[in-house]
Order: sequence, then C-alpha cells, then structure tokens
Amino acid sequence: MAAISPDRLPATADVGCRAEGDGGGVCDIDLSPHALEAVKFAQSARDFHSGHPVPHRPAVQQEEEALSITGHAVKREERIAIGLEDAKMKVANLFRIYPMLHITVEGDAHDGFDGGSLVEEAAEEAAEEAAGEAAEEAAEEAAEEAAEEAVEEQEAKGGQKRCYTFCKTFPRDCRGIYKQYCVACPQCSSAEGGKPTTTTKPAKPTSRPSRPLRPIHRPPRPTKPTAKPAEPEPKPKPQWMVEVEKVSIKAQAYVARAIQLAPRDSEELQRWFGPEPRNEEQARAKVMKVLNSLSGMLSNVAYKKGPECSSNTYAYVYPRGPKSKNDQGQYVFFLCNVYFESDEGEKIETLTHEGSHH
Repeated sequence: MAAISPDRLPATADVGCRAEGDGGGVCDIDLSPHALEAVKFAQSARDFHSGHPVPHRPAVQQEEEALSITGHAVKREERIAIGLEDAKMKVANLFRIYPMLHITVEGDAHDGFDGGSLVEEAAEEAAEEAAGEAAEEAAEEAAEEAAEEAVEEQEAKGGQKRCYTFCKTFPRDCRGIYKQYCVACPQCSSAEGGKPTTTTKPAKPTSRPSRPLRPIHRPPRPTKPTAKPAEPEPKPKPQWMVEVEKVSIKAQAYVARAIQLAPRDSEELQRWFGPEPRNEEQARAKVMKVLNSLSGMLSNVAYKKGPECSSNTYAYVYPRGPKSKNDQGQYVFFLCNVYFESDEGEKIETLTHEGSHH
C-alpha cells in the first residue's frame, strides 16, 4: 500500500473513511464482510426514476438480444484500460483495505453549508477584508492629496483670501490629520476647524504674510497589525450529508466485495446466463467489466439534491452532456426525497443502479 498516500488509508482493514472540512478523515464506517452481508435488499425490482423527465440509456446497450435466464449467447468483452489511481484502489480492495474516496456532497442555502472547502471559504473572507482595508487606505490618501492641492492653490492665490473657503469646505481637516496644513487659516486655528466665530471678514493685511513652512515628510500613518487572523472553526456537516457519504462509501465497498466473489460464483452466473460453459465464461467477463467500471465511478462522485425530482423518483443522472460531470471531473448524482426516506439497502441499490447509467 506504499503507492497510496497515507492520508487516504485507514488504520486497519474493513474500515471506511470520510473526509472532514479540515482536510483530515474520520474512519468510522464498518465495511467488514459481516456488515456488508447484513444489508437487506428488496427481492422485487423497482424503477428508481419512474416518471422522471431526464432520458436514461440502459446500463447495457440492447443492440443485440439481452442477456437472460434462458441462456442467450454473450459476446466476448474487450479489455479496457483503467487509470493508475483506480488500479491502486482495486488492489487495496482485494485486501479489504478501502482508501478514502474522492466524493463530495453539496448542500443548498437552507442547509447553511455548500459542501465547499472550509479553507477556501476562510481565504475568501480574508481576501475580502484585505480588499476593504485597501479601499479605505486609498480613500484616505486621495482625501489627503486633495487637501494638499487645496492648500497649494490657496497659497498660490494669496493665502488669506481663500482661507475662509478652505475652512468652510474642510472644517474637520483642521483638527484631524491635516491640522499641520491649517496654519494658513486663522479661522481654522481659532475655531478648531469650524466656521469663524465672527461674521466680519478678517482685515486685509498690509503686507503679504510669510508663507508657512510645509513639512518635509508626512507624519507616519498608523500601521495595521500584520498578524494572520485565526482560521474560523470548521462548520459541522448536516447529518444528511454525513449519511450520504457513509452510504456512498458502503456502496463502493459492496461493489468491491462483489468483484472479489464474482470469479468463483458460478451458480449465479449459470442461473442468469445458462449452464453452457462458453456462456458462463463470457458472462463472467461481462459482469466483471460492469462491476469494475461501477467501482471506479463510485469512487469519484459529487452528490446533490435534485431540482427535477418527481414524487416517485429515487435519484437521477445525466449520462451525457455538461450536467454529467462537474468541473472537478466527478460524476454528478442528483438525489430525491424518496432516496432520503428509504432504508440503507434501497439507498445502496439506488447508487449502484444510477452508477450503471454513467
């Protein structure tokens, strides 16, 4: 198991792990043969998406006669290539070791949890705060530059003549960070930034007043703390999300268990595909191909609450098109209320059934 990252491996066999918001994992899912065999499945077939408007293609293309109990001939299956990560997982599953799967569950506004990365949310909040601080600093600098330009214009046009206008326009600046520039305004100095206490204009000086000295350097701006803010506590997942993850992991383990048993389960193969040795061999190849494809697909799924559910629909998928996968390359499953009201066996059947459409 050295080829698989230790972060994805449970501490022992027969245990499944699910991801938490802080990037770690919680390994609390019993995947032992006893637990998997204890799952109860209904004996009668059901339509998992009856009445749903999204068209579905069958899991096996019906270009020729379908496989059946009467023993129809089965075409020999061609070998298919699988990815390296999928191969690693399948080898681990042979030893009943179940690495953490790449699955996500997305909520909605009513859940208060969107299923995204909590680290990404914290980074976005920090970026928004930094942008707000930068905007405030830019506004302060712009106001300071405007005040300086006003003082320069006032001095260029005679100093005291524009003093009253300056004080009226920028009354607060005289007692704020621009107080050093208000020495040219007696009204500002005497009235602490307000309007002159007398309505009479100041006497016109007989000689031009000396130009006030301007500071060579601006006073240092107060620095803001640079310490990194503490990361917010991870939001707990709603219980329905946790249950979806657990059932999904158990469904993948159930398929992995079927892959282990299928090569030596001749009785079921003969029951469904006939007793002829040739049919049994080719049917086994067909079954193994479907199971391996299903196992790989169930390890890379994004679950959502379906917006197009009918009253008798368990779940649905889009076999093709932009809604088939998300931008992370995960297969998208849309779950309906009937799914959430079902028992564990029905939920596992739903996921494996819908997975066959992908």
